[in-house]
Amino acid sequence: MKTTITSIVVASALLFGSAQAQEKQTDSNLQLSLKESISQEVSNTRQQVKSKNQLELMQYIAEVKFALDPSRMLTNVAEVAVDLIAGNEE
Repeated sequence: MKTTITSIVVASALLFGSAQAQEKQTDSNLQLSLKESISQEVSNTRQQVKSKNQLELMQYIAEVKFALDPSRMLTNVAEVAVDLIAGNEE
């Protein structure tokens, strides 16, 4: 009788220990998967922000180049000179 009870207790402990180990492994896998998912999302977001910032910088540089274009500046100066000569100050 004692042997049977002892066997049941030992078997239960082994099964319970095995179930706990499996649960810990599942939790560990879930945490690892979650960390990888978050890392990938952070990486994707960084890349999107970087791409957007690069695009905005390129647009800004294009606008500055356009504004500083010598022929455009001469045209603006000529228009202002014509307006001043004609007395059409605004």
